[in-house]
Amino acid sequence: MWSPRTQKRLWIAAAVVSAAPLVLMLGYVLFGPSGGQKLGFGITGMVALGQCQGWQQQGHLWSLPGYGFFPQHPWAIVLPAFVMWLVVRRRAVGWAAIALLTPYLLIEPLLFGYDVARWGSTCAELWYPLQLGTRQIFWQVYDLVPLVLILAATHRPGRATVRTAAALLVTTPLFAVAGDRDAPVPLSSPEACRNIDWTSEAGNEISVRAVAGMSERERKLTYLCRVRGFSMRHPESRILRFTGGQPSDAILLDEGRRACDGERRIPPQGIRMPSFREYVYLCPKVAVAHQREAERARAKADAEYERRRAKVKAFCEQQAPEANARPVREFTDVLSGDLMRAYHVGELPEGAGSEGFPTDDLVITQDGTATVTTDTEDRICLTVRAYRREPPPDLDGWDRVVEVGLASPDGRTTIMQMGSPSGFPALTAAGQGRYRLRVHVTGRDLPDSWVHPAQRHLLVVFPGSSEKREVLK
Repeated sequence: MWSPRTQKRLWIAAAVVSAAPLVLMLGYVLFGPSGGQKLGFGITGMVALGQCQGWQQQGHLWSLPGYGFFPQHPWAIVLPAFVMWLVVRRRAVGWAAIALLTPYLLIEPLLFGYDVARWGSTCAELWYPLQLGTRQIFWQVYDLVPLVLILAATHRPGRATVRTAAALLVTTPLFAVAGDRDAPVPLSSPEACRNIDWTSEAGNEISVRAVAGMSERERKLTYLCRVRGFSMRHPESRILRFTGGQPSDAILLDEGRRACDGERRIPPQGIRMPSFREYVYLCPKVAVAHQREAERARAKADAEYERRRAKVKAFCEQQAPEANARPVREFTDVLSGDLMRAYHVGELPEGAGSEGFPTDDLVITQDGTATVTTDTEDRICLTVRAYRREPPPDLDGWDRVVEVGLASPDGRTTIMQMGSPSGFPALTAAGQGRYRLRVHVTGRDLPDSWVHPAQRHLLVVFPGSSEKREVLK
């Protein structure tokens, strides 16, 4: 037990140390330059969901009303406690001050220790960015000095076992919180990946039974080599110069474990979420269950999409006008305006239209192929009619009608979009040769609709040798 004089000196030292920043701040406010630079802390990086949970909890704590005052101003506790101790001279005052200071001053270091033990340097950079990290660490250590001084003035020295138990009580959580992370396992190497037996894979199929029969080390190694892929099989490649440092085996195994646990999160920068063909080697039975669940969800989504699409297609068929002459074939469907805001009648030459099309022209012809612009990426109702002879024009109910020439080298010209067939039938009923394309459009100036397509197109195709462009309406 310290003497009363030593206790008083320790209390005075604690009060002076805690009050010094307050005095400096008041001096700067009163005598410093006006409009001085304000210091603050900002977020200097991005954190993946589920990572740096201590840092995120710290943000929640600082959002609580009044919480941020005491960690930055410990003098608000130390100075009143010092005055009260001078009056009553009892150790209970010191213990009360310690009980108030400890949560405010130690909770952030404990959360920081959790994040570093769990996630490593990624979280350390969030807690202490390069620009302000040294300053933050200094003031956090400085604020602990009054706590240590009050503890020294109040604490009555006991047996060594008591002190050891107290130290373990404080330090053990820092190591226990990271107990679910595997230690680094240096499994993968270019040589090890070259010697892997890939008999568990045949074509695009993976034999889950063969994977389950592999040893744990073989499965981990195969997983790591699959995740690392090209970088592991060709470590000298110049491509690696642009990919930065390669993550450790432990980090990749942790990502695989999280995939096995069903976590859906954004992985850390430089790491991608493992696919089924990769994490199946860590948990084959679980991975198969995940895949079946994903397939069921995908089938359900596809069915819902087809149901909605069928409903819109029925609307388009109902809106299609009656033909004034019987066509050889007729087809109505829903078509997306696509990123190019256009579709093609025929196949464009390679490289044509790669930068899009002007939206002020309804129809553009190039090398015997016609491009119809939509001026929208939304859906449109498209009806096509193929004839063996020219039908009479039907202009009623349409905003614009344009007729152009068209060539069909193979007699199988149809609607194309982004280089792929759209599902429409061939529009050239008379085989290969020259044709005329009559484009009818309405609703082009209407806003997009979430319920039904606002824009309707009708294409009439019939044999004709003219390449002249005619605006009928």
